[in-house]
Amino acid sequence: MLKRTNQNAKSCYERAVTAAQQAANARTPMDRNFWLDRERTWIALAASYDYQERCARFVQELRFVCDVPTRVNERRRDGLNLITSALLASKKDGGGD
Repeated sequence: MLKRTNQNAKSCYERAVTAAQQAANARTPMDRNFWLDRERTWIALAASYDYQERCARFVQELRFVCDVPTRVNERRRDGLNLITSALLASKKDGGGD
């Protein structure tokens, strides 16, 4: 299924196209190499944004399917309850402070 392109990635791809056009119109090999390097850099950054978006979407779907946040929060609460209970019991027994 096709997903909407991240706006940051879209901007990077547009800049990569501009850099490629600049490279095609460059007068010296040094200028051409500069613009080709810029094109590669923009494409790499766009790919990074795309990857970040895919990872975020995957984690969001995983949380929805597995209900992960609820389980983590319950474990955290249970752990805090155990710690609180232990501290209270320690204070009753005269320990702690």
